[in-house]
Amino acid sequence: MPIPTSPRTKLWLDCDPGRDDAVAILFALHLPQLELLGLSSVHGNSSLEMMTLNCVRLLCSYGSPAQAASIPVAQGARIPLVRALGLESAIHGKTGLDGVTGLLTIDDPLVAKLQSTAVGNNAVLAMAEAMRALPEGEQLVLVATGSYTNIALVISTFPDLVRQKVSRIAVMGGAEGRGNKSPVAEANVL
Repeated sequence: MPIPTSPRTKLWLDCDPGRDDAVAILFALHLPQLELLGLSSVHGNSSLEMMTLNCVRLLCSYGSPAQAASIPVAQGARIPLVRALGLESAIHGKTGLDGVTGLLTIDDPLVAKLQSTAVGNNAVLAMAEAMRALPEGEQLVLVATGSYTNIALVISTFPDLVRQKVSRIAVMGGAEGRGNKSPVAEANVL
């Protein structure tokens, strides 16, 4: 008798790929209980262009060719909704992945091709498209490991779709005791 398997959790990962987000992408690609439906970049650890390139580089470096070909990457918000942009390059370096070696670069033809496509994709519209593509009764988890700007935009732009197709939103943020950017908040929350 075959052992029943539980369905994989479908997720969309919205991130500002520094070293911490690199680990999140690695897990999202390879944990058997997860199905990564897409990646989006957001302002944060470096410029938006660098964050988008890092999404593509990590997908191509960590994923299989089939994953790289089928998982969309979309460029998101360049600046926060309310406050001034403050890049966190002091933490993860100018590229967001300073010190990380062995990743494919923009010189790789697949990286270059996917980067060009990612820059032309809008993160909010790509998340909405992934939600609409889910079969009736299925939902996804929105995971935000960077600033929450894209998540706020998709919720405010498509509130009914989000209520219907998102089972939960998981965020990386918070502090135990003092925050790293204010007495009560860390960078993503602030």
